[in-house]
Amino acid sequence: MPNILKKIGLKGLSHALELAGRSDDFRRKINEFVSEDFFYNEKYYRNLIDSIDPERGDRFFTSLRRKLYSSPYWNYGPARLNKLWSTVFSRVSPYLTDFKSFCEVGCGKHNPVGSSLVMYLNGADDCYFMDMDAMDWPRATEALNDLTAAILRDPPAWLFLPQNQDIFEKRLGELKFYDSIAKQDDSILRHESFHFSNNRVEEAGIPADSVDFLTSQAVLEYFRPFDAVMKVIHDTMSPGAVSYHMIDFRDHRHFRRHMPFGFFHYLTEDLEGRGLIELLEMGVTMNMLRYSEMEKMLRDVGFEILEFTPVERQEVPAEVLGRLKGRYASLPLSDLEILRAWCVIRKPAKP
Repeated sequence: MPNILKKIGLKGLSHALELAGRSDDFRRKINEFVSEDFFYNEKYYRNLIDSIDPERGDRFFTSLRRKLYSSPYWNYGPARLNKLWSTVFSRVSPYLTDFKSFCEVGCGKHNPVGSSLVMYLNGADDCYFMDMDAMDWPRATEALNDLTAAILRDPPAWLFLPQNQDIFEKRLGELKFYDSIAKQDDSILRHESFHFSNNRVEEAGIPADSVDFLTSQAVLEYFRPFDAVMKVIHDTMSPGAVSYHMIDFRDHRHFRRHMPFGFFHYLTEDLEGRGLIELLEMGVTMNMLRYSEMEKMLRDVGFEILEFTPVERQEVPAEVLGRLKGRYASLPLSDLEILRAWCVIRKPAKP
C-alpha cells in the first residue's frame, strides 16, 4: 500500500485535499508527502478508489489529480525536473550529440526558467522559452531557488552532455544564482543567454534556422492549426536539429471536471466544422488530433520522424465505440487506444 494511505487513509486524504485548497501553508505540507507517492502509484489509487466507490470513483480521482497536478511545489520541483531531463536525454541521445541553442515551447508560469537554466549549463549559448501564461514570478523565484540549490548539492546529476563538462563547470561557477532570488525580481531573465516570450511560438520572434534542440511537454495537442504552427517550429530549427515532444491525446476537460466518457469523450461529440470560439466555449482547448493524424502532418510539414512511441494505452469502452463521431469512426482501434506518446523528430540537414 502507498505510504500516504498508511498514514492517513482515504478519508483523511480527501479531507486533507479539501483543506489544502484553503491554505497555502497546508498545501505545501500535504504535497511534501502526498505528491511523490501519488505520482508513482497513480494506477493503485485509481483502482483502490474504484473498488471502494465505483459510482463516484471517477469524479473523486479526477478531483484528486487536479489538486495535485496544479501544485507548483510538486509539479515543478527539482526532483521532477531532473527525472524529466534524464528521460528526455535517454530518448534523444542517439540523435543529439551537441547543441548551441535550445527552445522550450510551453515553459509554464511557475518555473519558466528551470529547463533553460539546465540547458544553459549543459552548453546552450541561447535559450528561448515561451508560454501564453504570464509568468508567476514569486513562484518562479521559489522554484529557481529550489533548483539551483539542488544543482549545487549534486552537480554531476545535472550534467547530461558529458562532453561539455568543462562548459558546465565554468558556467556553474560564473552564474550568480542567488541575485534574482534575493531581489525577488526578474534580473536572471536579462542574462544574455535567456530569451523569454509571453507569446505563442509563432509570435516569439525566434530567428529562422537558429534552434538546435527544441522540446515541449503536453503542448502539441493544443496547436491550431497544427500544421501551420509546426511549420513555424520547423523553420526556426536549424538544419539537422532535433526536437522532442511528449503528446497527450486525452480529453483534457476530464482533468478539470468529470466527463461521461472520460478521456475519450471528444471522440463521441460532433465537433467537426465548429468554430474556434464555439469550441472554447465548450471547454475544448485541444486540437483533437489522434496519433496517426499527427504523424502524417509532421511528415507533411517536412520533419523526419525518428521515434514516435506510445507510452500509455487504454482499451476504448464499448459504449464509446458505439458513439464514435466523424473521422474517428474510420480510425483503427489501435490509434484510438493511445492516450500519450513521445516523439523525436528532426529537420533534415541541407544536402
